[in-house]
Amino acid sequence: MELGIGFAVGIFAGAVVSVIVALIIAISRRAIKTSTKTRIVEMKAIADAAVKTTAKDTAPDQPAAPAGAKPEETRRPGRNTIVVGAIEQRDQQLNKSIQEVRDLLLQLATVISATESASGEAADTFSTARRAIRNLGDVAASSELAEAQRVLVEEIDRVIRSNAKLHTELDRANQGIAEQRRQIEELRVQARIDGLTRIPNRSAFDERLAEYISLLTRANLTFSLLLLDVDFFKRVNDVYGHVNGDRVLRGVAARVSDAIRQNDFAARYGGEEFAVIFPATDVKDAYQVADRLRQDIAKTNFRLDDQVVKMTISGGLAQAQPGMTAEHIIEEADSALYQAKNTGRNRVLVAGVNKTERTEKTT
Repeated sequence: MELGIGFAVGIFAGAVVSVIVALIIAISRRAIKTSTKTRIVEMKAIADAAVKTTAKDTAPDQPAAPAGAKPEETRRPGRNTIVVGAIEQRDQQLNKSIQEVRDLLLQLATVISATESASGEAADTFSTARRAIRNLGDVAASSELAEAQRVLVEEIDRVIRSNAKLHTELDRANQGIAEQRRQIEELRVQARIDGLTRIPNRSAFDERLAEYISLLTRANLTFSLLLLDVDFFKRVNDVYGHVNGDRVLRGVAARVSDAIRQNDFAARYGGEEFAVIFPATDVKDAYQVADRLRQDIAKTNFRLDDQVVKMTISGGLAQAQPGMTAEHIIEEADSALYQAKNTGRNRVLVAGVNKTERTEKTT
């Protein structure tokens, strides 16, 4: 008699525990699912907004000055001196926006990683629990316990199905992140391209020069810098107009891009000036490339409206030495360029070779 009563009490207690477990699991599943999905939706919305902000920061370059505008034709002292890392306000805004998006993507990746880990562990636990509960069928001794077992198994099945759906949503979120990263990279590249000549701009040049200065400091890896200027460019704008002046600049940029080697870096430095960095190259080898470029441009026919015009360039070369800063090597190359301008143009001179007193240069 006492044994029968004890057995009945045990069955009843087991049924109560099973029902409580089922309710706890149901409530937890809904809370976790709602919290996770809400975080993912919020993070995706924030990331999309940040990408749109970045796109606004990367407006295309301003068009060339209209006909009749007076370009700056006389180089001012200190014009070519830069401070490493100083860039235009547009680029600062772009970098800030890109950094904000990157931070958001890192946060979203952290949420996804934690969610995937938790959902994976939950799936394993629920599968194990389901098998264990179904095995209780052999020892179930009452309809109440059997019903509690059925409810708990169904609840676990729903959690496992929800977990599979969550993984699908996470996969879609990962695809969205990959697309946003691609867009950010495209925007970053476009922000470093000159709108007129379609070669790297001054900001890109400043960044690359800083990188090579760093290599010079850490690994004593030298390089050479060429600054070149289109001779008598003011006459082109005055006689043929700014539209034809733009054609000349595009033509010179194309010749520069064709003449340099694969590892060299060319950029529009400003106005009618261009710059080329020759990595791991001394001025002797850099001079060979620079002078071939000078000769090629001198032989080129620039068609302006219905006329063919000849153009020339002048260049100044400098080799990076240990202890040099970006400002220092630019000043060296610019001094050689001044000298080339003041001694006849259509030539490339090397800094420190036959150096003469610097005088003001006219274009």
